[in-house]
Amino acid sequence: MMTMPLRAEPTLEQTLLLECLRAYGAQERPDLRLFTTNVDWAALWQTALEQGVLPLLYSGLKELAPGLPPQQEMANLRELFKENSRKNLLMAAELVKVFRLLRSHSISAIPFKGPVLAVQAYGDLLMRQFADLDFLVGREDIKKVEQVLSAHGYQLWHAFTPAQEKSHLKRTCEFTFLPVRGPASIDVHWRFAADYFTANLNQFCSIEGQEAVLLEGHAVSMLPADIMLLYLCLHGTFHLWPKLSMVCDIARLITASPRLDWQRLLHMAAAAGLRRIFLLGLGLAQDLMATKLPAVVATAVAADQAAKTLQEHARARLFARHGTAPGFAETAWFHLLAKDRFSDRVRYCCIRMFFPTIEDWKVIRLPDRLYFIYFFLRLMRLSGLLPSRA
Repeated sequence: MMTMPLRAEPTLEQTLLLECLRAYGAQERPDLRLFTTNVDWAALWQTALEQGVLPLLYSGLKELAPGLPPQQEMANLRELFKENSRKNLLMAAELVKVFRLLRSHSISAIPFKGPVLAVQAYGDLLMRQFADLDFLVGREDIKKVEQVLSAHGYQLWHAFTPAQEKSHLKRTCEFTFLPVRGPASIDVHWRFAADYFTANLNQFCSIEGQEAVLLEGHAVSMLPADIMLLYLCLHGTFHLWPKLSMVCDIARLITASPRLDWQRLLHMAAAAGLRRIFLLGLGLAQDLMATKLPAVVATAVAADQAAKTLQEHARARLFARHGTAPGFAETAWFHLLAKDRFSDRVRYCCIRMFFPTIEDWKVIRLPDRLYFIYFFLRLMRLSGLLPSRA
């Protein structure tokens, strides 16, 4: 298992990208004249796409230095921005349609991330890249949601047996529905994280009576900014912070939410076992996006050495020249170091080592009477004795 963080520094193109991201919505304007030569513009556009921040790069260059890229390269970037904008509009329309559909069947749902976060944090639907739609519903409504979506052009991406579905509901946090003809897949969550992550944010969140945001002229529910901020830190840590967009979302949400109660947020994070995860997300926003944090929070960020180690590792992954997806050992090291409590680390290890998941069920399809065999298959797969299936 890994015990030391990676180390990497940004390229010229990545540095220019960071400057544009930091400048979005900021009062101070960077001097981009240092980037007049030797920039690989095509590589920069591709990096922005991969990092999920192309709209912000386009907005930043257009405002700060419209003549910096060659004319044809700027035209190429403009087309990429327009393509993403068209997709965002389609997905926003689909979100509103699904939200109203669920409500028409008396299912309370809160859309989050995706188009809603674009408006909540950036004030502009077109300023984020997103690939799917997310809804939070009550655990008791999951079967009803499945029936409604299945009747309206969506299907579960995995055909669960009854035993698999029971385990999935107990151990994980979402079902993914693929569109038969629609523009995007839908992740339906009944909690914010799988049980092995021991992150009980649901205790602070009610499905009913949430705030609303206007999305293309329609009011839809959204999570309060404090819950959303904690979730974004949790979500980034779960995935090992693979994209700059995850850090940008935190930075922009903080800027868009001047009334955040930081003492309460620190208390909530600690109560949910997410204090180090919260400090990690804030530290990345401070480091990469130059986000200004209140003194009490900045002091806590600087004092947590484990969070700083994780921050260095995440930063290096973002700037790796030839990055690869993290393996099981690296992911486990990162997750365990991010845990506040020893009991949570023990729980994480036990569940991750011994309880089967979809990856195990896809290796071989067994009848429920032979479900116990999956426990042995999981150990074999994690030890490398059995390959995974795509």
